[in-house]
Amino acid sequence: LYDDPRRFEVRYDLAYYDKIDTLPNAQNVETTFTRLLTGQVGLHYTDVRRSLGAVDDEKGVAWSLVAKASQTSGQVTPQIYGTFDVGFPLPLPHSSIWLRSAAGGANGDRNSSLANFYFGGFGNNYVDNGPIRRYREYSALPGFEIDEVSGLNFVRQMVEWNLPPIVFNQPPPPGTPTVSAPIRVRTTRTESDQSQGGAPPYTKIVREREINTPTRRTEFPVEPTKPVREAPPPPPPIIVMPAPARAPTGKKPDGR
Repeated sequence: LYDDPRRFEVRYDLAYYDKIDTLPNAQNVETTFTRLLTGQVGLHYTDVRRSLGAVDDEKGVAWSLVAKASQTSGQVTPQIYGTFDVGFPLPLPHSSIWLRSAAGGANGDRNSSLANFYFGGFGNNYVDNGPIRRYREYSALPGFEIDEVSGLNFVRQMVEWNLPPIVFNQPPPPGTPTVSAPIRVRTTRTESDQSQGGAPPYTKIVREREINTPTRRTEFPVEPTKPVREAPPPPPPIIVMPAPARAPTGKKPDGR
């Protein structure tokens, strides 16, 4: 369904892996198997809008629901998770508040690497072609190493405030990077592992509160166009009148 800005998509994926020693989507987690078959199907809906001159979405709704199954050694491990985002514009120009929620669960053994959800880091690499705002993904958890936190079930809530952009009146020096970092407060709850001396299940809470520089966007003033001097009008055309014909004298052609 495509009725811009509303979009509804059904996405599916089927993959088979051989000779692996880490999970394909969590490559810091080692596996005890070498072959893996995965399949997933998801529903994704977005209806977000932005005003002219904005650097990010300012209001709207977006949600997703994904079901996934992993099979190895004849055993199938199902997982399901969903996300829900809603945004509200503020009186400030190009500023908005977003509530971003996510939750998921799996049916499997806590000690199975396939049954767990993994969290940690921002999700960005030094060199990649992915989106820069991957901190919004449910698996992002700054303050921890990538895939350091895991659990069979999780609930995540994040409040994000997109600040107005800072406009520069003059071009910055060459090579000056632009920064896009809103203020956000995130709370993530995952199942705790009692075998490691932690608290009982569903009580391990990780809170993250980061205050960064506001969203920056480089804009250059448009110089007013100089008035164009009009060309002088072309000279009037010169009309050459033919000489009047002489009246006949009455003489014959032989001159008599």
